[in-house]
Amino acid sequence: MEKRQHKRYTSRCEIEFSMNGTTYRGISSNLSLNGLFIRTRRPFAADTVIDLMVHFPNGSTSKLKGITRRAIRNPLDNQNGMGIELIEKDETFRDFVKSISQERKENAVEEQTTP
Repeated sequence: MEKRQHKRYTSRCEIEFSMNGTTYRGISSNLSLNGLFIRTRRPFAADTVIDLMVHFPNGSTSKLKGITRRAIRNPLDNQNGMGIELIEKDETFRDFVKSISQERKENAVEEQTTP
């Protein structure tokens, strides 16, 4: 049974995330209106509150605040990262996710109507 409230979309964006004045970098692997997954070698422990700066492919940025809900650490695997629930998001982030959603819907319609 799916617990997520919002559909996730694959999107690669550069992410800066910080805690206690130290900034780290990672890449988003997917995102939704309520959260995102960050690929990083330095995942924070669950329930850690972090500040995020998302750099979108179109050059815009978004400042967010989130809570780490899941951390994956495996020295033998390159899939390390953390799942973040967003507790503060701006209009730029909302608009970006909505634009991905609309783009995917349009592509699905095109595929259905193409012979």
